Amino acid sequence: MVAQDHDMQIVTFRIGRERFALPTGSAREVILYELPRRLPGSNKWVDGVINLRGEIIPVCDLLLALGIDGVTKREQIIVCDAPGGSLGLIVEEVTSVIRVTADEIKHPAALDHPALAGLVELGNDLVVLLDIDAALGEYPLTPDMIASLRDSETPIVATTIVTTVRDDAASREAA
Repeated sequence: MVAQDHDMQIVTFRIGRERFALPTGSAREVILYELPRRLPGSNKWVDGVINLRGEIIPVCDLLLALGIDGVTKREQIIVCDAPGGSLGLIVEEVTSVIRVTADEIKHPAALDHPALAGLVELGNDLVVLLDIDAALGEYPLTPDMIASLRDSETPIVATTIVTTVRDDAASREAA
């Protein structure tokens, strides 16, 4: 759940033409995109799973989960802490980490979806602030699916990268 009554730090990212943000408390790290292992019978927006330092992480197509049409480049994965455990979100580019005040987060009446926590204006652009818990909730991975991956002979690996972003007013103006 996204707190809406105080200042917060957010990580902004692009998926196609869309710009989104998550509270930094939800985003654990950013890694280079690795092709996930597909899982039969999983939700259509779950691309599969990756093994990140021994942890099996479902990787999700956020646009499909939110019902937005579009094809995007798959460049990075934001690893998040979600209700059911760790979760990877496919993004094109992480663009910045900035601090926003409660007054900068707008809540228009038309924003009537539990996954949409608000809008933030960055320069001439509007960024959709997501509530990742509501956007993806419990993802459909059973313990049997994860166990079968652990017993598999084919390794699945993700490579960690360090993303440097600016946390200042200039990055908001440039965005």
